[in-house]
Amino acid sequence: MKDYTLTSVDWLRKGVIVVQEGEALILNQRKGLVTHQFWEIYNKEHSLETAKKLHELGIDLVVVQAFNNVGYEADNENMKRQRQMARYFHEKGIKVGAYVQSIGSVFYEGVVNEEKAVLEWVQVDHQGRKPTYYNSYFRLIPCINKEEYLQYVEKGIKYAVENLEADLVFFDNYGYYSFACACNDCTKAFREYLNRKYPSRESRLERFGFPKVDGIFPPVFVDELKWNYTDPFLFAGIEPGAINDPVQQEWIDFRCWRLGEVSKRFKEYIKKISPDIAIVWNCPYMGPMGGLNNAVFHGIWPTSIYPHCDALAAEADQGILGVHQDGKLATRIRTFKSARKLRRGVWMTNFQRKNILLDLAESMAFNPFVFNTVGMPGLDCLEKETKEYIKFFKHNRKYFEETEEIPEIALLNSYPSLSYSMTSSLISLIYFEETLIRSKIPYSVIYDEDLEDISEYSVLVLPNVKYMSSKQISQVENYVKNGGSLIATDQTSLLDEWGRRRKGVSLFHVPMEEQEYGLENVLGIKWPINEVVKGTLGKGKFAVIPKVVPHEKDLKISHVRHSIGPAVPYLKRLQGYLPVNWKEIIEILNWARKGREILRIEGPFTTAAEFLTQRSTGRLMLHLVNYDYQNIVTGLKVSFKQPKNRIIKKLSFISPEFHAIKEISFETKRGKIMFEVPNFKIYGLVVME
Repeated sequence: MKDYTLTSVDWLRKGVIVVQEGEALILNQRKGLVTHQFWEIYNKEHSLETAKKLHELGIDLVVVQAFNNVGYEADNENMKRQRQMARYFHEKGIKVGAYVQSIGSVFYEGVVNEEKAVLEWVQVDHQGRKPTYYNSYFRLIPCINKEEYLQYVEKGIKYAVENLEADLVFFDNYGYYSFACACNDCTKAFREYLNRKYPSRESRLERFGFPKVDGIFPPVFVDELKWNYTDPFLFAGIEPGAINDPVQQEWIDFRCWRLGEVSKRFKEYIKKISPDIAIVWNCPYMGPMGGLNNAVFHGIWPTSIYPHCDALAAEADQGILGVHQDGKLATRIRTFKSARKLRRGVWMTNFQRKNILLDLAESMAFNPFVFNTVGMPGLDCLEKETKEYIKFFKHNRKYFEETEEIPEIALLNSYPSLSYSMTSSLISLIYFEETLIRSKIPYSVIYDEDLEDISEYSVLVLPNVKYMSSKQISQVENYVKNGGSLIATDQTSLLDEWGRRRKGVSLFHVPMEEQEYGLENVLGIKWPINEVVKGTLGKGKFAVIPKVVPHEKDLKISHVRHSIGPAVPYLKRLQGYLPVNWKEIIEILNWARKGREILRIEGPFTTAAEFLTQRSTGRLMLHLVNYDYQNIVTGLKVSFKQPKNRIIKKLSFISPEFHAIKEISFETKRGKIMFEVPNFKIYGLVVME
């Protein structure tokens, strides 16, 4: 199991309450969105009175505009005000974050006056077109294989940090905003990458059919390419939603790797200025948890870039948090779960402040270390209840610091399945994860590299992990033989890590019902199409669920696109709904957990739970969040396995909804501790000592 290091920035690790400026004011001017009152409001927000007010409200950190990639002359006009504001904030004990635009886009109209070469630093496609930031034609997409451009960004980072004496650097729009760059630098870097990855003649022949890669260029992603299809669970001969082209696959890998290298470089550059400066990447859609194939769309894979930051920002919001009339449960738990695996806090934005109490409650329950954006710098008041939540968090910080999940179920987020397939694997992951969330079954996100050792988990879930290497199949086999429980769904292991089937001359020659799955021989079964198959292997057991059946309502997959290139399916609308066969999935989960389950909660499907431990104190903590906040939670029953070498003597229930600590009576039977949670409305924490 790969172990990630927690940030060394102490004040960030303790959690902060944040207000943040949005994109540069010059952007609103350039778009023609400012009003006559604009400067009056702006100047009021950038005053000593604002600093005093935010201090009174308990704000810990303010993020202000710093380097916007618009040219230093234009940025300097804004920096004069921001520099003074930073002094005000620091005088009040408030940390200052510097907002920077780096690799997402460059406002060339301003930069070209100072850097004539800027138009040579931007991306260009195979037709010579220069992609833009969506439809903003005045924002071009820079190429991060241009050394001169990276040096220019580093100069901008230093400018921002030194002018503001910044405690944090917030990188907005962090990722690629195009599909491919065909410039000479990218072509050279791509070929070098392929030669390193496939160093022998034989490996290159197997992958591409060529003994050399010196003739390979960055691939083409044509505008009219169709990646979506009506039924992702149809056992069709060829999946229209898959990327089979090996050069396109390798380009996706290359971009994720390259963004990781650049991220590492920026981190090292900033930490040389000061190791106490925190780094935050704001990566839209956040990889698979945002409902998008983000490896394709933004060149982002979590394990490539997040180890190189102190925290990550998420725009993978689910709209207004809570229970919706159609049964949707809008949460951000998926994002928090992935971040917890990487030991990174999540910077959640809520500029509109709708359902702010649920925002704060969810962050306290699921965020690896807690902070939440509660508004813009012009914020001049907070509701009484919001103040109580902030006060509660700060008063009880000791319960939120350096906590860890208690391992039980491992849910694999596999790179090739979620990066080479556009929808089918991601749909299964979304619905399976929602079933875990609703049933309050403890689970952890894991990645491919974690399969080396997952013995601490009693159950491994492979949600339509269609692409599996021989090594991964062997790892899963050993896990089950040694006593683990396996749950696999849909077409798990149908393909190898490159998308090749294991039988036939090509994709066209063997019907689906005659195809061979990689796990079939290991488990000693024929892969099921209609009925669940259960069995045993060595000391362990397994179950194969033929389909995770999508929600019965027609949710209509939406799409997002860059300025150039094809539209990509965006599955955000699917999140928050249960699959049709959720009862069957829960039944299989309970069968797989039997005898080894660590937690069982009887309560409404609109309440979510997070079960954590704190090694330094030996505490166990059960966080509870009620998304149906119009109705009080009553009679919620809990049983959990008595920890080894630890005797639980005291259970307490605390909440920002009441001031007194409530002691909980409990009983112990057959190694399990059982109790009933006191009534609460939105959030409560059971502390077990």
